[in-house]
Amino acid sequence: MSKQEEIKQALAAATPGPWKVYRSKLGKHEETLIGTEYDHPQLKAPDSIVGHAFGVGVEYTYIREADADLIAKAPEYIAYLLTMLEDLSAIHAFTRQERIEADETVDRLRKELEEYRTLIEQQSAEMNRLQQLVNKQGKELEEKEIILTGRKYTINRLKEQNEEIATVGIRQGEQIARLLQSEKKQYKELEEARKVLKEIAEHGGVNIRGASCAELARAYLGQEGEGNQDIKKAPTQDA
Repeated sequence: MSKQEEIKQALAAATPGPWKVYRSKLGKHEETLIGTEYDHPQLKAPDSIVGHAFGVGVEYTYIREADADLIAKAPEYIAYLLTMLEDLSAIHAFTRQERIEADETVDRLRKELEEYRTLIEQQSAEMNRLQQLVNKQGKELEEKEIILTGRKYTINRLKEQNEEIATVGIRQGEQIARLLQSEKKQYKELEEARKVLKEIAEHGGVNIRGASCAELARAYLGQEGEGNQDIKKAPTQDA
């Protein structure tokens, strides 16, 4: 049986409390008695726990056995209960300290949570700003790509035109080269004609090869005397 169960049984067997100490005088003597604080319903007076009685030729103190056991055990029971109370007080003090520390921890965590919430809101706002910046840069990049595509098309077109111009230039260069060759040939033939005419002038209308002036004119200037005809070599005449 546990000590607590033992105390419960002792209290249940004893006279119900609360109890009270009474002092009374008997002759020259003063007695200390114990009784209930309440009146007994039949006696109309407190029920005696430790009382003083008189009989024929006798005088004695009486007490019920259960009450005597409880009184005898009272110091032990009180010491036990005090120990338990002290233990409970220590536990309560420890629990109270733990509660204080827990409250402080909760306050600290609540404050940190609020700081984290504020930080998250700031980071969310920053992320939104960065996202808007990325979207703006993406749009600008698309516009630049469109511009670059147009420029690339223009550059390719200019390259094609340059190639066409280069081709035309080559052709024109070839034509100019042919014209220059033709002019050189005509100039050479004209120089030969001038030499022949000079010879004719020096020899009285006949060159050293025996060709007459009329024959030379028809040979170098054409039958109709046009200056734009191709100059031919003068025919020679046997001496």
